[in-house]
Amino acid sequence: VDEGDTLKINAANGILINDTDEENDPLNAAVVDTALTGLPVNGTIKINTDGSFEYIHDGSETLEDSIRYVAYDNDINCTDTATIYITINPVADCPIPEDDIYVVKEGGELVIGDECITVFDENGTGYENWESGEPNDLPDENYGEMYESGKWNDITNTPPRRYLLEMESGVNSVTDHQPLSPSFSYNGHTYFISNRQFDWETARTEAEDAGGYLAIITSQAENDAISNLLTETVFIGLYQDPADQYFNPKFGGWKWVDGTYLYDEGNSYQFCGVLSNDDRGGGDSLYVSYHGTPSHGTLDGGIVEREGTFTYNHDGSQNSDTILYRIRNLFIDVTDNADGTKNYNILDSCESDYGRIIINIENVNDCPVAVRDTFYVDEGGSLDTTGVLFNDYDDDGDPLRALKEPSSNFKNGDGNIFADGRLVYTHRGEEVFMDSIQYRVLDLDDCDSLGTAIIIINPVNDLPVAEKDSFEVNEGGTLVVDVTNGLLSNDTDAENDELKTYITKLPTVGNLICTSTNASGICADGSFTYEHDGSDDPNEVCFTYVTFDGVGFSEETEVCIKILNRVPDCPDIIEYSVNEDEVLTTDLSNGILENYCQDPDPQDVMRVIPDSLHASLTGAFVLNDDGTFVYDHDCSDDPNETWFTYFVTDGEDTTKVADTVKINILNECPIGNDDLYSGVSEGDVLTIDPSNGVASNDEEKNQCDILEITLLQGSGPLFGDLDLKSDGSFTYEHDDSENFTDEFKYLLTDGECIVPDTVTVTIRIEPVPDTPPVAVEDSFDCIDEGDSLIIAFRDDGILYNDYDDDPGQTQTLRSFLVKRPLYAKQFILNTDGTFIYKHDGGESTTDSFTYFVTDDNDLNSDTVIVKLCINPVNDCPVPADDVFNINESDVIDSTLIFNDFDVEGNELLVNVISNPSIGGFNWNQDGTFIYTAPDDIQAPGPEIITFEYSLSDIDDAFLNCNDTATVTIVINYENDCPITEDDSIIVDGTVASSRIINILDNDSDPDSDIDTTSVKIISGPTFGNAISNIDGTITYNFDESPIPFDTITYSVSDYEGCEVLGKVYIYVDNLRNPIYNLPNYFTPNGDDFNDFFLIKYENSLREDLSFEVKIFDRYQRMVYEGVVESSDKIWNGMSSFTSEIVKTDFYFYEITPVEYYNTPYVRRRDKILGTVYLEKER
Repeated sequence: VDEGDTLKINAANGILINDTDEENDPLNAAVVDTALTGLPVNGTIKINTDGSFEYIHDGSETLEDSIRYVAYDNDINCTDTATIYITINPVADCPIPEDDIYVVKEGGELVIGDECITVFDENGTGYENWESGEPNDLPDENYGEMYESGKWNDITNTPPRRYLLEMESGVNSVTDHQPLSPSFSYNGHTYFISNRQFDWETARTEAEDAGGYLAIITSQAENDAISNLLTETVFIGLYQDPADQYFNPKFGGWKWVDGTYLYDEGNSYQFCGVLSNDDRGGGDSLYVSYHGTPSHGTLDGGIVEREGTFTYNHDGSQNSDTILYRIRNLFIDVTDNADGTKNYNILDSCESDYGRIIINIENVNDCPVAVRDTFYVDEGGSLDTTGVLFNDYDDDGDPLRALKEPSSNFKNGDGNIFADGRLVYTHRGEEVFMDSIQYRVLDLDDCDSLGTAIIIINPVNDLPVAEKDSFEVNEGGTLVVDVTNGLLSNDTDAENDELKTYITKLPTVGNLICTSTNASGICADGSFTYEHDGSDDPNEVCFTYVTFDGVGFSEETEVCIKILNRVPDCPDIIEYSVNEDEVLTTDLSNGILENYCQDPDPQDVMRVIPDSLHASLTGAFVLNDDGTFVYDHDCSDDPNETWFTYFVTDGEDTTKVADTVKINILNECPIGNDDLYSGVSEGDVLTIDPSNGVASNDEEKNQCDILEITLLQGSGPLFGDLDLKSDGSFTYEHDDSENFTDEFKYLLTDGECIVPDTVTVTIRIEPVPDTPPVAVEDSFDCIDEGDSLIIAFRDDGILYNDYDDDPGQTQTLRSFLVKRPLYAKQFILNTDGTFIYKHDGGESTTDSFTYFVTDDNDLNSDTVIVKLCINPVNDCPVPADDVFNINESDVIDSTLIFNDFDVEGNELLVNVISNPSIGGFNWNQDGTFIYTAPDDIQAPGPEIITFEYSLSDIDDAFLNCNDTATVTIVINYENDCPITEDDSIIVDGTVASSRIINILDNDSDPDSDIDTTSVKIISGPTFGNAISNIDGTITYNFDESPIPFDTITYSVSDYEGCEVLGKVYIYVDNLRNPIYNLPNYFTPNGDDFNDFFLIKYENSLREDLSFEVKIFDRYQRMVYEGVVESSDKIWNGMSSFTSEIVKTDFYFYEITPVEYYNTPYVRRRDKILGTVYLEKER
């Protein structure tokens, strides 16, 4: 039958003519009315009992169809099943363009070129399901296999596989095979998996020997039905024969074992761009045969390419665009030429109706455009304008606002820009004739553009500015001022014009002349010369002038010259000298003024003014105003100098600081002579009286002076002790050493000499023989452990029993430590034998140290030992404070003595003085304890509790040792979260209702209050809705539900913010199932009355409805297929394929309700079948 046509077969040629019955009973026929097993896939059929039938093809591009039927005789229970195979002759169809919808940004570019599909020619069965990248062109991979997923792969012959056996006769079992599924068949065929594995060629033979063949799969539905049951990879009946005329890797020559080609030559065609979704109408090739032009953009090259690609550039407007196009298909016969090339013959062609390329615009906000502004203002003037936005624009028509660029400021003036575009500006008057500022113009989306406002400054002449000048000149001197330092050096003109000066008033004293012309006044260039007349008054002279820039004069400016008088100059200090008790007399030749002072003004006469407040004179003194003076010294020894101060005046000015005359009082120093003494034995004492003392042979010329004798430090004596008196007498005691000459030096002065005279005294000693000292062992009374032994007196010390036998000498023994005591915390041994010993508190009972003694002759004794006795004492343990940090309800299981200490390591004993005020507490005498914090403490915490314990050890048992420590426990507050209890309600499923659920009635909080405003719906219900209220209730609205239960999960918090979840369980009684009713008539003529095929429904909400809809015409050709969601409008009468209203006629419908499609509880209901009459003319 031709594609889309009807095949009618009468009884004479019907399906029973080749069927037989052994009893030759008349046979009857009937279709096997079971979906996917008996009914045709690509059309509809009516089979009559006499074997005649009518088959209507659905117009699809399929090449075959099949129907299972049963033949039976008079016994209805005695039947057999057979298959009708119908071959579909393809008919050339016109292509159908599908609208293409694209989106491009406003003003953007749309490139359509890469969206291509590859389609193979349909000379074969046309259906394929290759894995990606397969088939390939690897050698010998000429056999087909099927994965568990349903995808196909090409493979070589050799790897062993099980194979998929297809049986046409409805056989339910095959030896050495197992059913793909016990109840599965497709189009009356059954399928089996071989128990053993074979290579492909052997598998083909085995399958035919079993009465069937390797499976042939010709549709997506068949492939899906089989792959859903597969659990392994199997061979199928697809292969390439290298000897086949069409064989050409990758695709050429693939065919099924029944000889049907999958595709013969393997030719492929590529469809791109707008062609990729168009219906080719069965053609082998497709191309764009016509296209229009866009209205709001351009096509690159002005064309849509024949292969469907194009590049479109939008014009930036707000408008979308549409391009009409038509397509044409080609039916091509491909043959091989002798030279191996291919010959393509066009057998047929058809052009489509118009399709549309719809280009929607994604609007893009257009940024505003700022246009440069120019304004004018006079130099130093002000500007106030609202104009910076007047010439700015926005293509979208958005209102604009201005914003000064933060980094931009006026350079030569002050101003600002405001949001409404107003610009204010005041020029500073500088000689700069342009200023500018940047601003941004912004639209409602804050998209901005940078603009510039330029301000042109109209120049205005500025008068020159003359600044005051000041100069200095000495009395009678001449001041010469050149151009560089002249009057114009600090004068200015804003336009930098050349300036000239003009005198307006001459000075009253002295002469002012132009240096270059010698004319009275000043030079035009500002230079001048001023000559002072030498008068003392006034001290400042002035004149005035103006500056001229060629246009105008400056204000009159004053120039003042300060007349300087020079003060006489004398040295800070003038020195004279005189001997003690003599007279110093000066005259004009050696007086103060003649020799030392000068006045730069030669006409001045200098005079001396005594400074009566500052003088230090011992003796008679007279100072004259001419600078001469007389001084008579009074013979005192102190001071060594005297002084007086004075001022000098020239009649106009007097020196501000008094100068000084210093008179040095000269002294003659005494002269000392060396001395020699003898007559002292080794270790004895030498005593010398003043008459024979060291000063008895020294000389002093100044008889009024009193001589002073002092020992020169570090000069000796080296071997004895010396007591030297200031009158020269002394006592010397020899140190009993073996040194028999000693000396020392003394300093001789009269109390005034800066450097005293140094004199040497020598003493000769007569020798006496010496013996070493003797040291004796010592011991002392016992002390307690940790106590101190202090020997403070020499007679009680270690030297009390030591001695030295040197005859006739008084020896002083000294003790020196050899070895320290081992157990001393502190030990000090003095040379006089006293010592301090403090025991270290350890458990030692004895200690000792060794020493030796030395006499004055440095003779040493033998080393002896000093023994010490220690009484052992028990040491009290030392407790340490403890701190624990826990939370509410926590438990401390610890010990109090973990950080306490006992030096003997004795076992410790604890006595708790006071128990903690709160919480549970148990303790043991060994220090272990358990403390349990209370479940709740006062917010915000922490709660701090303390208790004390005393500490002793097992030896003392609190007799003497009972030091205490404090235990601090910090209990941190922990908020307890609310406790929720689940709630439940029951609703009637037949009636929509609303309930208020007081969820907090059974909820609680141990230590706070529940915040009623915190109730939130976390999830649910699945059906209906729930709203949380500020009073802590939930409003639940029920409408309908497909399930008998539902759940609301909510959260609630206390005022501290702890959030917990609770649930409300909803139980639905009397569930309802939706009920549907369909009309048999509608009129889609656009009059808004009965324009839709509407379904009536009960017990459901529209948003939960969904329908899978198929509409067929009287020839069982599908005219509409679609899915309706959340609507009762089943069909508007429009064809899915032509997008036009179908003609007036009866139509079959097949509607499958899919309820609650948007929930996990989706369910498919039985199909609703029937007819409806569509009348569109009415």
